[in-house]
Amino acid sequence: MGPIKEYSNREYWRELDVEEDESRWDIVGSRGLYFNYYKELFEKKLNSLLDYFKNKKVLEVGCGKGKWSLLFARNQAEVLATDINPNMVKFCKKQAKKENLAGLKVAVLDITRERPKEKYDVIFTSTVLQHICEEDMFECAIRNMVLSLKSRGKIILIETAAPRPISRLLQKIADKTKGIQDCSYRSLSSYKKIFRKYGLKFVSFQGVDLSFPLSYGYMIARSRSKKNWKKFFYQTRHTQTRADKLLYRLFLLIDTFSDVFLVRNLSLHKVMIFREG
Repeated sequence: MGPIKEYSNREYWRELDVEEDESRWDIVGSRGLYFNYYKELFEKKLNSLLDYFKNKKVLEVGCGKGKWSLLFARNQAEVLATDINPNMVKFCKKQAKKENLAGLKVAVLDITRERPKEKYDVIFTSTVLQHICEEDMFECAIRNMVLSLKSRGKIILIETAAPRPISRLLQKIADKTKGIQDCSYRSLSSYKKIFRKYGLKFVSFQGVDLSFPLSYGYMIARSRSKKNWKKFFYQTRHTQTRADKLLYRLFLLIDTFSDVFLVRNLSLHKVMIFREG
């Protein structure tokens, strides 16, 4: 596979600071328009998947502040929350101690370079693999995740996985506007292919954000009116206007149909489930 090298987003995620206001439960790296919308959307989807994690030994790759690991631990899972950023891991540990969640452990870990010593029933990651843009690093991450899985265990991902033509279009746009969060827009078929290479079977997928052409278009249009639009889109604290609130309700209503069989593949983000054995 060749020598391991640094991937382009590594320093960005490793050095990202925990917000001083620790009461804020941001998805790491997203505090602007993007966060305001996707926070509620992802929370609904994760709550619908909790049965996969209950009473299981769980590894989260790229836990950030630990929002999802804490959710799993509250639901009787034994969790190892990992991230390449020591500040995030420290914050997650502090929150677990505050809530007396003895079943949640933390560790600094870069899944492109190493894997945990133990094996897990469920491995979960959310919007992490899409930010590993180099394909050899991406494959290293997949391989280490698979090697950390117990027999009959499951890997559950929430990542961008639009149909191939849409993924290619989004990748062209991303390549022209590279900035604070470079992203690799892989398709569902590309995820199936890489996991099949390492012996995992595809189980199922669910759509997440059927509204993404409208929601992304609106958020980018709103952000473009700002001097530093990328920062506003991703990071700047944002107070919702009345128009924002009304349109977010509309987008979320559309997204309730994201898992309808005939249209679910059109979602940008997907929940993908793979199984060992």
